[in-house]
Amino acid sequence: EKKLVSLYTGISPFFTADLRDNILYEQDNSISAIINSFLCYIKKAASNEYNPCIMLSEQNKPVEFHAFFGDIAPHNQLSTFKPYASISEAIDFYFIEKAGINNLVRKKADLTKIVSQVLEKCNKKIDINKDKLVQVNDREKFKLFGELLTANLYKISEGTQEISVINYYSETQDEIVIKLDPNLTPSKNAQLFYKKFNKAKNTYEAANKQLSLLLTEQSYLENVLYEIELCEDELSLDEIKEELVAEKLIPSRKKIKKTVEPSKPYSFKSSDGFEILVGRNNRQNDKLTLKLARNCDI
Repeated sequence: EKKLVSLYTGISPFFTADLRDNILYEQDNSISAIINSFLCYIKKAASNEYNPCIMLSEQNKPVEFHAFFGDIAPHNQLSTFKPYASISEAIDFYFIEKAGINNLVRKKADLTKIVSQVLEKCNKKIDINKDKLVQVNDREKFKLFGELLTANLYKISEGTQEISVINYYSETQDEIVIKLDPNLTPSKNAQLFYKKFNKAKNTYEAANKQLSLLLTEQSYLENVLYEIELCEDELSLDEIKEELVAEKLIPSRKKIKKTVEPSKPYSFKSSDGFEILVGRNNRQNDKLTLKLARNCDI
């Protein structure tokens, strides 16, 4: 196979592999059979007896083009072929589609990278807010200390560094040692603990609220990455990007043109004959759920 590719200009590895398979299909791998099979192709090419076609993948994407469809179809029953009227049409289709596929792959990779970076920042913010919640987990003790000091102000002298008081809120009435700032009055020390409690409480409420929003954003971005992976055309990819810009999750470096004809949701038929619609992105899912679906739909 490699020898033929190196000796003759215009012969591809795909052609030589097909020549080999054709010979094996005929169950005659003698030298004369190989030569005759090769010469047969040469004669057809010399007399312009072409029957061009494109080999398609399971995803209906072009894999290779071939000049002689009739010769390769019999032993390539697992592959799908699309015949063309001329070699020019076959080659044009092949390279245009290949260029489109490569462009789609590049765009998917670019958008995946951008969304992954946003997701990484989101995950870091989640960790930060979780740490904040851990730091203020014992915030109630500041409130307790403030209340116990207020109840025992008459026992505290100015300049005292610590005091042991009974915890009236405990069933066992244990004693608690509370450290004080000797530079503050007993009343100011009590107020200091109340301030610490209020600060920790506000931190907890803000971090908890922010964490809830971030977890929602995290789930959304992970779903977007999955949608990008499933995209089969640039139109669907552009719609996802528009959605991300609208949600202010990624910046808009240039004005995105409005899609003239939005992509349509995936459509399937159930075994019972019901139509099943699946959105290609979150916007389409919202439209299906909130606008298109009727009360009797599932």
